[in-house]
Amino acid sequence: MKLLILVSLFGAAPPCDSQTPATVESVRSVVARSVPFLQREGQSWIENRQCVSCHQIPFMVWSLNEARRAGAAVDEDKLNETIAWSVDWQNWTAPKNREKTDRAQAETGNVDTMYQLLLAHTYADSNSPEDWAGAFETALVQRQQGDGSWKACGQLPLQNRPARETTEVTTMWTVLALQPRSGDLPNWKEKLAAAKEFLAEAQLGQSSEWWALRMLFEQRFGSKEKQAELRQELLSRQRDDGGWGWLGEGPSDALGTGIVLFALSHVSQDLDPNAVERARRFLLDTQEDDGSWTVPSTLKRAKGNVKETSTYWGTAWAVIGLVRTQPAP
Repeated sequence: MKLLILVSLFGAAPPCDSQTPATVESVRSVVARSVPFLQREGQSWIENRQCVSCHQIPFMVWSLNEARRAGAAVDEDKLNETIAWSVDWQNWTAPKNREKTDRAQAETGNVDTMYQLLLAHTYADSNSPEDWAGAFETALVQRQQGDGSWKACGQLPLQNRPARETTEVTTMWTVLALQPRSGDLPNWKEKLAAAKEFLAEAQLGQSSEWWALRMLFEQRFGSKEKQAELRQELLSRQRDDGGWGWLGEGPSDALGTGIVLFALSHVSQDLDPNAVERARRFLLDTQEDDGSWTVPSTLKRAKGNVKETSTYWGTAWAVIGLVRTQPAP
């Protein structure tokens, strides 16, 4: 399905306020304001942490790709340099652990990193047959668990939702990342069938991310009727302020809202545009002066406190969601 993409050039535009409708101009201003934050904080992570991380650099790449394609001024050379650095498996682990980590170990511990980088590549509309993309696809297929799932890595299993739900989310993201080139993957029908069997046992999710992904998964691999049911359930969870929280019982935030907008951009022909407009309005109203969105941590131990990593993650998703739901001029 062809997604709705903002293609107009960015120009100087004033920051929006609560009275400004979510027009092309106000959205492009908000996205443009986010770029320096995404570039600066992402580069700081690379220099200080020296590892890719499953919530930082892949989303730096993806969100800057979206902003660039939307016309925002992005440092192209630096972005390409970051992509080359991020797809090098040796940069997926902390420097102190690199000598004792081989590629197979790095891939096993970075399932989420690989599918996120594949998604960033796919949504840049890149037709180039990158060698690293094929290697990632092969590695992901090989790391499907015996029950049909893919195991979440890093700190994701520590998130404030049931462990099984996190595994289901990683499984759905992985299958969606593999699907565009699934015809070239060995035993794909069997792999997909196993994943669907695993997900058939899923309980109702606690996070908006789960509901958004479940709707996308049903759209790609299930029935239109089930997709429509999931879309309505997702919309029923929209808050009065127009947003969604990443965790269903929490307040609205840019992370949950951006992910939901991304998912809704795939079913826009069947969608009440008012729901999207309200969500975009929420993001326009809540951006900070530095171009970021403040987001509580998804980790259980953080107890809802704001963390730099979640703020960065949410900011990237806000950009992705805004650009993906921007109608063509």
